[in-house]
Amino acid sequence: MPLGACGGPDLEQIETCAQLIPTLDDRAVEIDGQIAAADEVTVHYHATEPGGASGPHWITCRFAGHGLQRDRLRITGVTTDQGELSAIQLYLLREFWLGRYQAQARAEGAESPPDAAPAALSGAAGGPRRHPRLHL
Repeated sequence: MPLGACGGPDLEQIETCAQLIPTLDDRAVEIDGQIAAADEVTVHYHATEPGGASGPHWITCRFAGHGLQRDRLRITGVTTDQGELSAIQLYLLREFWLGRYQAQARAEGAESPPDAAPAALSGAAGGPRRHPRLHL
């Protein structure tokens, strides 16, 4: 049994949730931390306006499973400090935004694109980053 299944937060769920931030918030963001439960992850971050003002925000992702369950990375719901995403918005995020990240990572032979939001989770230096936004 892989050690990652022994308990603690599911790092892949945290990374998957953090990858959604750029499509929902087109400002420069910096990850502050995360809270993980069995089938749910909340990522807290600060978004910086072009003028320099910064404010706290969060995104909560619900998943179809946890641990070693087959669908543990399938997102079933997303809520932010702006409200809950509709079923069609969720579908577009899963099929087009996350699919793009995964395809680019495979093409580059890396786990995530060079300036993907999850880099901030690992403590990478460089400050806030800007990302393209998928308009839903």
